[in-house]
Amino acid sequence: GYFDLISIDGRCRPMCLEHSIKKVKQGGWIIFDNSERLHYHLAINQYNFSKKINFYGFGPSLNTFWYTTIMKV
Repeated sequence: GYFDLISIDGRCRPMCLEHSIKKVKQGGWIIFDNSERLHYHLAINQYNFSKKINFYGFGPSLNTFWYTTIMKV
């Protein structure tokens, strides 16, 4: 692992997560934006993280809740 913290936001997030797992240090963190979306939620749940914390609130320009999940490797 090279990084203490990796942030994932943008396209191909499940693939980015797969690659990030290999690059983050043991005990490091991954931040995953918009984790409320089903295919992102499923991607996150493929892995056994030592800790997962969800933050939620209204996203910009929409009246729906958005989630950001931070996960400890």
